[in-house]
Amino acid sequence: WRTLFPGISARWGSFGAAFFLPGIREMSLFSGCLDASKPILERAISRGENLILLPGGIDEMNLTDGESKETQLVMTDRKGFVKISIENGLDIIPGFCFGEKWIHHTFRLPHFIQSLLRPLRLSGTLLR
Repeated sequence: WRTLFPGISARWGSFGAAFFLPGIREMSLFSGCLDASKPILERAISRGENLILLPGGIDEMNLTDGESKETQLVMTDRKGFVKISIENGLDIIPGFCFGEKWIHHTFRLPHFIQSLLRPLRLSGTLLR
């Protein structure tokens, strides 16, 4: 990153639950991640930090079929990062990671278990 973009530093935003998991929290903070909640992002923006957000998560995990060539995205209810960008006059540079679903083999739990986990913001998809 520093070679390609000298003088530009950025921090990754991660889902907030990662900061409650022992070990994951420390690794996230060590690598420069921060909680992707609105107050934390706005504080980082006010300090002049550049942010990298990768939309996607539980919904995409539940829709992912590693055998398929199609990747399904859920963007209709993910507008918060756009609102923050507009409010703060920031540019959005879109990106997409191709083939990431073939890195891991997944196992999807039955739909009724996924529906019980969803309100808890937990995925019904496990990595093998």
